[in-house]
Amino acid sequence: MFYEPSQKQWLFITDVFTPEECETISKYSESLPPEPGLTTGKQQQKARSSTIARVPVNAESNWMYQRLVQTIELTNPNTFQFEGLNVGEPIQLTQYVENDFYDWHIDAVEFPKSPPVRKVSCSVLLSNSTEFDGGEMQVRAWNEETIKLEQGQGLFFASFLQHRVLPITAGMRRSMVIWYNGPAFK
Repeated sequence: MFYEPSQKQWLFITDVFTPEECETISKYSESLPPEPGLTTGKQQQKARSSTIARVPVNAESNWMYQRLVQTIELTNPNTFQFEGLNVGEPIQLTQYVENDFYDWHIDAVEFPKSPPVRKVSCSVLLSNSTEFDGGEMQVRAWNEETIKLEQGQGLFFASFLQHRVLPITAGMRRSMVIWYNGPAFK
């Protein structure tokens, strides 16, 4: 099932992964080395507080990358209509605990004239939404939208749109972040 605003600025997709697949990914994330969440290469406590892990492309994770490629191939022609999209960076698994957040930011800081260019961002909720409070995503397109995802749902949006994750008030929120890159904008 798809939900798409009439402006086609962002796209909400259900069931990118099943709840069982989300649990598998969450357990896999525990085997990866944790890093502090950074903003433009620096840890900025005022802008972001979270822990991340990067998913290497290997036999154990290949199915995740394949699913993400299939999903954008199905949705891009009727939504963003960007050319040559692919998963051009490692998947980022993000963990937010109480008081963690990510303030307003964009994923495409500038519009480079040569690839790779981040064109579409995606956040998939891996946790069951009953395991934490807070942590809603907000996106600024034509209006400021607040989105509470359910486990396995992904929010896809143009990388140049401002977005944030509201503070976690209780529990732990795990998500998967993906950037689809492509040729420079024309």
